[in-house]
Amino acid sequence: MDKKKREFCNLTQGNKSVDAYQREFLDLSRYAEEDIATDARKQEKFHDGLHPDIKLALLVHDFADFATIVNKAIQVETGLQEHQGSLRRRHDTGSSSGPSAQKRQIWIPHSNYGPTAPAPRQSYVAPRLPPPPQRQPLRAVPPQAPDPNPNDGLCFKCGLPGHLSRKCPQN
Repeated sequence: MDKKKREFCNLTQGNKSVDAYQREFLDLSRYAEEDIATDARKQEKFHDGLHPDIKLALLVHDFADFATIVNKAIQVETGLQEHQGSLRRRHDTGSSSGPSAQKRQIWIPHSNYGPTAPAPRQSYVAPRLPPPPQRQPLRAVPPQAPDPNPNDGLCFKCGLPGHLSRKCPQN
């Protein structure tokens, strides 16, 4: 009887599920009924033996009875397992960003911008183009007079407007 009472006093959840911890808690509580005489004391002893993450989640709540704290502990445990599962899945799918990930090297043939040959076992990355040459500032170009055109009404002999060479006054 004393051995079972000591077992109950030292009982913690450890690696067990909340449900398994609750069953063991109830089995051993028969040997220490004076330690958990009230429902509040029973809740406190159960809470103290829970896993630290679950204990923290339940810390700020008051529960009406022992069954309620057990149900909430099971819900918290389920939520933690789902959260840890999603973290593991995210870590497994995004493992290339981990510390063992290698940096990608780019190979541009006949270029001074990358390695001369692709490294083995690397994925393809589209080559980057060299930067465009710098633009020179535009300079104002003086307007040039257009070449004389016979349709402009300029004379080919004297270059004056208003008449054609066949009717040039200098003939």
